[in-house]
Amino acid sequence: MISVAMTTYNGEKYVKEQLESILEQTKPVDEIVIMDDKSTDETVEIIKKIQEKSEVKIILEVNKENVGYIENFRRAIKKTKGDIIFLCDQDDVWYKGKVEVMSGLMENVNIGVLCSKYDLIDAFGKHIKSEDMKFSGDRNIGDDLIAQIKFSELLFGNIAPGCTYCFTKEIKQLYLRQINNPIIHDYAICLIGATQGKLYYFNRKTMEYRLHGSNSIGIEKKTEPEKLELKGRKKPYLIAFLENYYDIMKSRDKLKARFILYLRIPVIKVLVDNAFIIAKEKIKHG
Repeated sequence: MISVAMTTYNGEKYVKEQLESILEQTKPVDEIVIMDDKSTDETVEIIKKIQEKSEVKIILEVNKENVGYIENFRRAIKKTKGDIIFLCDQDDVWYKGKVEVMSGLMENVNIGVLCSKYDLIDAFGKHIKSEDMKFSGDRNIGDDLIAQIKFSELLFGNIAPGCTYCFTKEIKQLYLRQINNPIIHDYAICLIGATQGKLYYFNRKTMEYRLHGSNSIGIEKKTEPEKLELKGRKKPYLIAFLENYYDIMKSRDKLKARFILYLRIPVIKVLVDNAFIIAKEKIKHG
């Protein structure tokens, strides 16, 4: 069984095209679970019209209050019943073979989470270049059709936008362990897949990722690294997240995470600087 976990919020401009691209797949999905975050435009009405005519089961729920995109995706993922779950935004376009090719890879290779390449389009559907974006949909990872991504590679950030993902129900259950964590849903899913040695990247384009002024979250232009303001933080937020999975993680991955992530906490630098100041004062005053 194949599920799609989709979230919507004021997506009336693009949601119809997105849903149609899912319904026109060469391999049909079995269900589309849509969580709407209390849209104030015509998004829900558009979905209902498609729902009435669709041969694919479309489950639509509207939140009573805005919960934000992280919690909204969590709710959509939780309601899926498939053996393979695809993540879906409201404003992209899937190529017709996306489900068939990616689910085929999932079924024939020991993959837990599979990301892919993509094309970037603007608000009008025109293709745009991605060299100056944080994630480049044109890049290849490795030389093969699919490439395994190591856990350590994710400790410095995500590798691809969540709308390119599909993952197994086993990964879903692991993902649902964590509650009220600031880690964005797609990054969390990638991290979990990597802890199992089952995160892969598919070096083919499977969809069009739309950039426009109303993206809830999306690909940003590359910028210089910013200094993190984590005053008083004693534990990296990624460590707090990963502690939910220590029972299934390899010892070497735990050590890598601690070593790399603790070194990045500004408060550690402050403590070291303060220690030097105290030492100098002691020497100065004998």
